Amino acid sequence: MTPERIEEIKMLFNTMKFLPYGASCDVLAALEESEQQNNVWQFEANQWLNDLVEKTVELAEAQQTIARQQEALDFYANQEHWELPSFGRGQSKVTSDRGSKARELLKEVTTMPVTPNCPTCGNQHPINHPSRPGIYLCVPCDYVYEEGSDKS
Repeated sequence: MTPERIEEIKMLFNTMKFLPYGASCDVLAALEESEQQNNVWQFEANQWLNDLVEKTVELAEAQQTIARQQEALDFYANQEHWELPSFGRGQSKVTSDRGSKARELLKEVTTMPVTPNCPTCGNQHPINHPSRPGIYLCVPCDYVYEEGSDKS
């Protein structure tokens, strides 16, 4: 419904203190349309929320992976692990490990899909649009953009 029609209906109501049938039908149609739009927005908001929850889980998993990688790096960086046992016999902890800690971590690494950075603020972790591939939401700057465009 246009703003002009809304004003016309308001004037009719103020003048007549009731709405004629045609104006009532227009108001009901506008109400129904706004309810439908509200339902669409609620669905999309739920999809965005689900995406956010998924990203939060991915973040937690990434943080755990980083912690495991840090542990392996600390193992190889520790000078004591490179030293031979007393009396110079045997192998150091690093030599006996033969890189197995590093290989275990490398097996865990999976390639994640690359999403384009936000063209406004450079955020590297946008949220995917729930129903339109290639459309992203940047949470820090609240900007919606399309893949392959500098500005949307």
